Amino acid sequence: MKANGVLKVSNGVNVCVVVGGPGVAGAPGGSSSYPSYYSHEDGDFSTTGDMVIGTNALSGQAFFEKGNLIVGGSLRVGAQAAGLSQFKINGAGSGVSSLGASRLEVGSKGKLVFDYLGGYGVLPISVTNQVTLSSGSTLAVTNATALQAGTYTLINGGALSGTFTTTSISGLPSTCLRKSNTTL
Repeated sequence: MKANGVLKVSNGVNVCVVVGGPGVAGAPGGSSSYPSYYSHEDGDFSTTGDMVIGTNALSGQAFFEKGNLIVGGSLRVGAQAAGLSQFKINGAGSGVSSLGASRLEVGSKGKLVFDYLGGYGVLPISVTNQVTLSSGSTLAVTNATALQAGTYTLINGGALSGTFTTTSISGLPSTCLRKSNTTL
């Protein structure tokens, strides 16, 4: 685990991680060479409380590649007033991993990115309870070059409230694109 910026871990009763700070790419005024981020590259990390990526006036970025990350409370992305915060899940079959939360909240300044890295899979987020998608939230699927036509689950969740305002998918192979029967 690596972190730069604000990383708060409170008492053992309610562990809470907050990632946020100035200079995050996509924030107003450009980006800094030292963005505030959380990077989960391997190992196990769990909280009994929330994991917040972007809060108040602070944007943040978090990256998950492999290992086990379990958030006992809410995984909140983009709860801040300005800028953009993102949580990026890297795929390409990076090993046995788990990514779960009791609740998932993607705020109006939040972006959830599933990056297939040219591989066949990406780890879905397993949510035990409520999934809340605020107006202004974004979903991006990138580097999906090796996917075949089919259905791919990104979020396994309980009750759903809201929808992503913006959805983008890039890097799909031509075999996944529907061809129109209409001739011009």
